[in-house]
Amino acid sequence: MSISESGGWTSLRVKTLAVIMVTAFILRVVARLSSGSADFWVNEYTFNFELAHNLATGKGFAFDGSPPINRILQYTLKRNTGVTINGAVGLNGLTVKGSSSFDSFNSNPTNNPAGPWLPYSSSIAAANTTVIVPAGSASLGNAAVVISGNLLIGAGVTAPPASQVTGAIVTNFTGVFSLPTYPTAASVSRSYNLGSTLPATLPRSGDLLASDGRYYYFCSGTTIGKVSISSDAKVSIIGTTTNFAVSSKTTFSLVGNAACSIYIDGPVTCTGTVNNGSWAGALQIFTNTTTACSVGSSGQIAACLYAPNADLTATGGGTTGMLIGYFVAKTITTSGHMDFHYDEALAPITLGNPWQLTKWVEFQSKAERDTLGALTNNFLP
Repeated sequence: MSISESGGWTSLRVKTLAVIMVTAFILRVVARLSSGSADFWVNEYTFNFELAHNLATGKGFAFDGSPPINRILQYTLKRNTGVTINGAVGLNGLTVKGSSSFDSFNSNPTNNPAGPWLPYSSSIAAANTTVIVPAGSASLGNAAVVISGNLLIGAGVTAPPASQVTGAIVTNFTGVFSLPTYPTAASVSRSYNLGSTLPATLPRSGDLLASDGRYYYFCSGTTIGKVSISSDAKVSIIGTTTNFAVSSKTTFSLVGNAACSIYIDGPVTCTGTVNNGSWAGALQIFTNTTTACSVGSSGQIAACLYAPNADLTATGGGTTGMLIGYFVAKTITTSGHMDFHYDEALAPITLGNPWQLTKWVEFQSKAERDTLGALTNNFLP
């Protein structure tokens, strides 16, 4: 099978998606045939969540030497909105009662997958965050509070003064924010049940990797708190009736290039330090709880926190409290001095299928195929 391409590409992601769609089409067309080829053409890509006028042609050759099979397909992909998170998301509202700020920085300006990652500092702060408020209110309080980036608000949400947003204020935003499917013991090749007792260090000596290169640990009726993830280890912790709580005496840390994903059903609370020795992308916390989550006192958390059913409060902070990464909650309320810093080194989160097929038409007759010449500048035969 060979692939050739044309058209105006705007990003590698668009190219990859088109290749996937064409490949799926060709597999359908040339299945059980000896060989095949495909061309595809993409036009009118728009940033506002749509790919229009995508065309593919496929030719399959049969083993018995009969005439080749030709197919021409037009399809349209529409991106499901709300899957790209570049900052703070308050699904039902954002309320700032103190002097909080929202900005961004890049912890890995060299884009080296092995790091090192820089800690946040005002000297590398940038204005590339995006705050999303699909419903409720977007109240930024006093005029000193500034979103250094863009603000996306849903229909009926009153925008704050333009002076408090350095970038664009986009109205009528809609989005889908769904939790991912939690891992189960049956869905992975190897896992360990820790019960209600978590060791101070994971992975434990002698534990073996699952086939995907991660260590999987299940627990129940416990609190995830003072745990250290060993250097270079990739760990997933899945807990039922389990919360995540860190104080000044229970630091949660990742060593070196370790990474940890946590899937729980309880709240997240932080009055201490969570992962300040590594970058936010190394720690992902998902919770389906409806109980309020909080970051308070001089707490610092560097993570990707996804709690779409829970209220998140960020209070106090002094001069050291901060939330680094991205944070999704039912509502977000801040008081005192607690700043949000989005890390531009994070890959956009994708929950579920970010694309949906909105059009699929096969051009079967010659009259139908002849209409494509003007559209493709005769690129497709």
